[in-house]
Amino acid sequence: MIVDYVPEPRMDVDLLHRILTSPADGTLRPVLPVHFDEYTNMLTIRSKTRPWHIKGQRQAAAVKYLYQQVCNDRWLVEAREILAAAYPDKETGKSTRMQSLFSANGAWKDYIVNPEKGRYGFRLD
Repeated sequence: MIVDYVPEPRMDVDLLHRILTSPADGTLRPVLPVHFDEYTNMLTIRSKTRPWHIKGQRQAAAVKYLYQQVCNDRWLVEAREILAAAYPDKETGKSTRMQSLFSANGAWKDYIVNPEKGRYGFRLD
């Protein structure tokens, strides 16, 4: 249960949690380096020491969408898709940039990266 792709050995707390909370038949969710719990709005990246507790409803919706795309093997997602998921019920008065959506939460840059113009993914390092 050691994370094998980080520079220093680290216990895989997410895997341990998934094992302990798995159904009685023993099936596990896919092993990904990232996990989003939509009930607690917690994002866990296995290479980070602390999970990120997301407080805003729109921010949580954006992170949830990004996580769903990771589950479908899409590691980089267009900002417009993420923003549309964060504001499904609004056409006007919504953030047009990721920076605006997360402006009240400076921690987002520790968990979300922008490696290409207009595309975002999780910061796995």
